[in-house]
Amino acid sequence: MKKIWKLKTLYSQDRSEEIDIADFTQQMRALKTNVQLPDIILRLLYIRGIRDYQKVLKFFRPSIDKLYDPQLMKDCDKAAARVVEAIDNKEVIMILGDYDVDGTCGVSMFYLFLKKNFGLESEIYIPDRIDEGYGISVQAINLAKEKKIKLIIAIDCGITASEKVEYAKSIGIDFIICDHHQPPEKIPDALAVMDPVREDDDYPFKYLCGTGVAFKLAQRVAALKGNPDMPNSLIDLVAIATASDIVPLSDENEY
Repeated sequence: MKKIWKLKTLYSQDRSEEIDIADFTQQMRALKTNVQLPDIILRLLYIRGIRDYQKVLKFFRPSIDKLYDPQLMKDCDKAAARVVEAIDNKEVIMILGDYDVDGTCGVSMFYLFLKKNFGLESEIYIPDRIDEGYGISVQAINLAKEKKIKLIIAIDCGITASEKVEYAKSIGIDFIICDHHQPPEKIPDALAVMDPVREDDDYPFKYLCGTGVAFKLAQRVAALKGNPDMPNSLIDLVAIATASDIVPLSDENEY
């Protein structure tokens, strides 16, 4: 696919971008008295809407403490309660993810979260790109059935898999979906569907990658188990997935 890269400029020749020069000058002078940054960086910050000292500090000093409460995401509590139940009962969970960077990072992150903190050995499933294609497959569900697995967590996929989820439900397998793609008109009848772009979800940031959504679930599980900091050591996998999936590097993705 051919891409055309268009860089923003402060002074647009065609005036399609109107810049308030007086405002720019005033705010840059104010910033320069408080921060030691080159003019070109100040201009870039201005274009991004970062125009006062506190916003500059927030931009250059990211912190995991600035992340939103995972409980704000629809179905997160329901999903976390089921994962805690699986942990307490030493269930084997199947962690299924897409075959791209976001999906594989999400599967790795959640596998390590369960393994390192709770000693839980999960079943990992990445669909074959050629034979199975994208998303949840009947093969994965049948493997879970063979291994007597009662819970599948789908990361970076699943929001369109109503028929597959219904099949899994009919044979006694629960599904938790951690996705970030645009939902269809009919959302799968899973035990929990975490997707910030659901129309009925009021989560304050809509552009998490799939691994980011799964990380919110890990955060909530950790809180329920009494140690909210458990998943923090795995934030590097969330960062890789976020950058690779080309979601906006703003707001929560920036921290």
